[in-house]
Amino acid sequence: MVEIVRLTDQTWKKAVNTALPLVSHRNVEIGILTLSSGERLPEEGYSSHEDNEEYALILSGTVTFCTENDRYELCEGDLPYNSKGTRHYTINETNSLAKLLWILSPGRK
Repeated sequence: MVEIVRLTDQTWKKAVNTALPLVSHRNVEIGILTLSSGERLPEEGYSSHEDNEEYALILSGTVTFCTENDRYELCEGDLPYNSKGTRHYTINETNSLAKLLWILSPGRK
């Protein structure tokens, strides 16, 4: 089986300030996020994936990825790894949009 997802401008608009799943299977979930200037995801507190490892490829722009203990400035081409259960949030502290592709493994049930 082959599954193809085309990322159109309309698709990216649906992902503004929200993590939009594109492909979801038992072993993997893949989605995108467009983070506007000044936006934070989640808006308050932390996100955590107790059963999933997470990767995020920064496609454009710059974001700050924060855990309870650290802050990482990530830019285009960076590919951070987030282990299961790590509490985190992502914030765009720049004046430009940031686009990310994220991957959860295994996929959410």
